[in-house]
Amino acid sequence: MALMARLTSIMLTAAMVAASTPAAAADPMGALLDQIQRAQDRKQFKRAADLAAPASQRTDLRPADRFLLAGLAAESYGEAFEHGGAPRQPRHDPAFLCAQRAVLQEALALTDEPRKVDDALGKVAAQLAQVAASGRDVPCALTSVDGRETEQEPRAETPPAESPPSVASSTAFVAPGQPPPGVVTVEASPVPTRSPAERRRVRAGIGTLVPGLLLFVPMGAVLAQRGQVERSLRQLQADTAGRALTDGELERAATLDRRFRGTTAAAAVLGAIGAALALTGLVLLATPKRRSQVAVAPWGARGVGGVILEGKF
Repeated sequence: MALMARLTSIMLTAAMVAASTPAAAADPMGALLDQIQRAQDRKQFKRAADLAAPASQRTDLRPADRFLLAGLAAESYGEAFEHGGAPRQPRHDPAFLCAQRAVLQEALALTDEPRKVDDALGKVAAQLAQVAASGRDVPCALTSVDGRETEQEPRAETPPAESPPSVASSTAFVAPGQPPPGVVTVEASPVPTRSPAERRRVRAGIGTLVPGLLLFVPMGAVLAQRGQVERSLRQLQADTAGRALTDGELERAATLDRRFRGTTAAAAVLGAIGAALALTGLVLLATPKRRSQVAVAPWGARGVGGVILEGKF
């Protein structure tokens, strides 16, 4: 499940970047992924799962897209169980685990590597077993050791004194494919997912890096114009060598000098801003676990320019 969460988050981020272009505005898959991403960012995990789960059953989509949507639905149901379906909603509702297991079972038919999905199903089964062992009602059938569904045992009014709540007997429900132990301690295993803050950081890094790189295109055009002006100045100096300049030649020389200084300043500003944005984007993408404190200051003069970058990475 951890691998599926990482893959679906990376694919969702890439799809969000692609959906921001005008050509992808009419793509229904891109629009759906955008809605799911917005719901996850607002911590409306139930809404995100309710959007992704029905779409994963659409026959007009490719199996890869359906598997992606199933992974997003399973991830959102897991987040809803851990943090609540929406802000200020109760957590640890076993109904979300049942829905997560159903989506994962449907995803088995959409992948060529069912072992990864089986591992995720085993973790969900362990969480459901822990909920049942604590005495709470589970709204779906539990999975036993041999893979069959069994009825939930009736809730005992007074638990036995010799059996602590965290220890289950030999009939406890465990993940499929594991040998039945004599005494098993069932612990919750939360599904590791990429946090909304980390997804926002990745989008911000890409959104800063790409404009920074694009600024080097107009900077190249300005530098080409500056080179043309410089060649014109040299040609004028060569033509007027050894004699006094006429009024027209003086005016042309002044005009070329102003254009030279203007293009130099424009190229320095464009280069400094582009480098600052590109470096900031790279820093955001390269530091996933802690926020970097970086200061970027552009500087420029006639004929030269640069960027001052300082901070911790």
